[in-house]
Amino acid sequence: MQDWNYLAAECMAITLELSEAKWRPEPHLPLLWQENREALLALPLAAALGGISGTAVSAADGSPLPATVMLDGIAWNTSARLPAGYFNRPAAPGSYTLRVVHPGYQPASAAVIVPEDGSGVVANFTLAQVGADSSSSSSSSGAGSNANTGKSGKSLIKLAKAAAVEHEKQQKRNMAMVILSLLFCIVGAMALMHVCSGRRPRQRLYSRVGTL
Repeated sequence: MQDWNYLAAECMAITLELSEAKWRPEPHLPLLWQENREALLALPLAAALGGISGTAVSAADGSPLPATVMLDGIAWNTSARLPAGYFNRPAAPGSYTLRVVHPGYQPASAAVIVPEDGSGVVANFTLAQVGADSSSSSSSSGAGSNANTGKSGKSLIKLAKAAAVEHEKQQKRNMAMVILSLLFCIVGAMALMHVCSGRRPRQRLYSRVGTL
């Protein structure tokens, strides 16, 4: 499930084991919750809001865009999600160049600094359509942020085309994983039906031998 979340759904998933005993006695559960409550609540907030977040919208009418969000030097990309065009990119503290591309729009970039205090940085992008008089822009806020105006050019246009191709490949990979998951479900269901249909094959064999 973790691989599926990361590769197909672009989500991070982790498993935390808080006890050596898999099934703790029920009276122990309240204390276990009290001991780990703050950490369990702080971890997803730090992962989600302690990195880079923001929006990608169209300069023409302000409509949200499902743009591709990239960090220079890191191969894994994420996407802004509709209906708000919001994106969230977990990132360790440090300096990054953030690029946002979408087919038919001029790319934009911004230099951001993710602080060490877990407060994160917000980078909002306004993308202008290709051929429009205006250019794409970005704005950043947060501790240590450093906003840059979006840049367009041949290199970024190539980057946008490459992102579109990669998005299409990702969709095909997602479809293949869906089909594979369905096959696993079918095989598992058939095995479960076989087990639930009666006694196990070895038990049936022993029964037949006993009647001889």
